[in-house]
Amino acid sequence: LAADFAIWARDDLGSVLGALDAAQDDPEGLLKAAKNIFTIMHDIKGQAGTFGYNLLAEIGESACEFGRNLTVPPTSEQAAILRLHVVAAQFVVGRNITGDDTVVWDQFRAKRDAMIEQAEAGSENDLP
Repeated sequence: LAADFAIWARDDLGSVLGALDAAQDDPEGLLKAAKNIFTIMHDIKGQAGTFGYNLLAEIGESACEFGRNLTVPPTSEQAAILRLHVVAAQFVVGRNITGDDTVVWDQFRAKRDAMIEQAEAGSENDLP
């Protein structure tokens, strides 16, 4: 079942990344892609640990936390953060990283946090 999980995850992650990339100039398409990312990452989060993909479960949890409250089309910065989550998940699945990998997790978190900080600083500059 673990091999099937990896195939399913790889296919779904590729599909949702393609949809996100295709929707860059379409706000409604971005919102739809963001909701699909949330759904897929929620499923991955729930199943990854069962098959020993602890790091993948953590990335899924992070994506869910970030995307949980998106109700308007995401900004380009928010879309980039969602993309980071999907690409990181693809990295883990593609390299069959099971268990905990603190180096990869720390690198991912540092990049994610920097991108979120930059996106939040940009939104503050947009206020009247």
